[in-house]
Amino acid sequence: MTCEIESTKITDWLAIIVAIGAVIAAIWQAKESRRQAAIAREHNKMSVMPILVHHEDWHTTPEGLVVSLTLKNVGVGVALITDRYFIFEGKRFNPQRNSSIVEELISLIFQRTLNYQLISSEFFGSSARIPPGATFTIVQLLFPNPHPNLREVIEAMTNKANLVIKYESVYKEPFTFSMDE
Repeated sequence: MTCEIESTKITDWLAIIVAIGAVIAAIWQAKESRRQAAIAREHNKMSVMPILVHHEDWHTTPEGLVVSLTLKNVGVGVALITDRYFIFEGKRFNPQRNSSIVEELISLIFQRTLNYQLISSEFFGSSARIPPGATFTIVQLLFPNPHPNLREVIEAMTNKANLVIKYESVYKEPFTFSMDE
């Protein structure tokens, strides 16, 4: 009879140990699932991250020096624009006329000191959506009769201005693009 009691106690203890082990395994599995879900969320956020970059192009043609500023979304997600503006001489630029903000800023930068022709300008709205791979030519200018140090002069004059774009991913993660950075 003592043998039966002892084997029943051992069986009871084994059942308790197995039950505790099952509870520990369930808790570990829940934590691991939560960690995997967090990793998946971060991966999803990164897989739709927009990245805005700019490029300045300088090339000489028979007509003169052509300068252009383009903006491109090189990320894999849509850039949801929340604000976009220019800073001129340290302050947010507010156009005075009802013309293009780009044209007015260019006119202010050069203030009749350099002869230029506006070839094109394009500026998206403050709530635009820029898809992956999309490219915008913000401005393209022609400077006829270029002289040897014209590029340095133009760079010095345009350094007074900065383009700032605030945008979000589809997950509402905020980003800021600035030509100064």
